[in-house]
Order: sequence, then C-alpha cells, then structure tokens
Amino acid sequence: MKVFISDLHLGDGSRTDDFHRDKELLKFFEFVETEAQELVVVGDLFELWQAKLDKILFRHIDVVNKLLTLRKKLKVTYVIGNHDYIPFVRFVKANIGILIEYNDKESGIVAEHGNRY
Repeated sequence: MKVFISDLHLGDGSRTDDFHRDKELLKFFEFVETEAQELVVVGDLFELWQAKLDKILFRHIDVVNKLLTLRKKLKVTYVIGNHDYIPFVRFVKANIGILIEYNDKESGIVAEHGNRY
C-alpha cells in the first residue's frame, strides 16, 4: 500500500504554528510503518514561509526522528511544495527521494503538490 499525506505545515511552536497534533501524527506513522510499503509526502511538511527550519526541527523533533526511522523500513518519497521549495529543491538530483513530481509508472499514480498551476 502507498500512503500519501500533504500540507501539514509543521511550524516552530510560535503563535503562527497551527500544527498541534504531533502525537496523532506519530500514531499515524506507526500505522504506516506496519501497513504500507511507501509513504509519499506531497509537499509542505514544513512551514518555511513563517519559520526557520532549525526551529521547526527542534519543535517537532519526535516527528522528524520517526520519519528518519521510517526511511530505514519503507520507501519514503518527498514531493516539494511551495512552502518548502527552498531549501529542498537543491536535492532533487541527489537521488534521495526528493522530487518535484511523483510518478509511479507501474501503478500509474502521479502526484504533485499543485502549486505549479
């Protein structure tokens, strides 16, 4: 099974951060870990328009660590969104699962963030 999520907009914990569901997200990741073969994050995991990446990572460290752990157990693909385009666009050609568009030719599934339109 492939699982797709997008637009979580994890912030830095300030008043502009409207994501307060780390516990629920961690439970969801546990489900993904046992039931899925692939997790596709279709952009805007981080709210980089309103916060700095280092502060976001510190605020949501358990979520970030779980994502890194998931990468050891299943395929994790990250499609860049408009709120996290920079700094991730520089890694598109690095072959580490960061893409502009997800295109699984075997299943015919295509996914992109949608901000390009």
